[in-house]
Amino acid sequence: MRLHLPGLFCLSLLLCPLPGAAHDTLPKDWCAKPHSLPVVVRVFQFNAAQLLDRTIAFEATHDHSIKPSTPGVISDACGIVDLWSWADLLAAGYCAEEVEGEIAMPLILGPRSFLEAAHHERYRFGDGLQGVCVVCEHR
Repeated sequence: MRLHLPGLFCLSLLLCPLPGAAHDTLPKDWCAKPHSLPVVVRVFQFNAAQLLDRTIAFEATHDHSIKPSTPGVISDACGIVDLWSWADLLAAGYCAEEVEGEIAMPLILGPRSFLEAAHHERYRFGDGLQGVCVVCEHR
């Protein structure tokens, strides 16, 4: 399933980042070429149990010497410092594993605690995670 996002909506997503996008999780130049259009290729809505399962699966398959061994532990040695960071990483991993042959980027749409300015302090897995995986189609 591919859903072409209407032009003005796409432009607003790319030019007016959501509050939680203060980290610019989408690269600045992503899908910025002329005749390019973000296209939704997957939708996700994870609950707390699914997020925890994905975190455990990630932990089981990655090098623990370069990140904390427990989700949510702050570490100066890596970029995963809290549950917001974990959720962002899990969304990116989900989009990458589900869309073969294309680079799909996660666009997080909720919950509010993920998107608000104090997202590092307020976001919890119990809030879930909703969004879409988008690819950039060149026309």
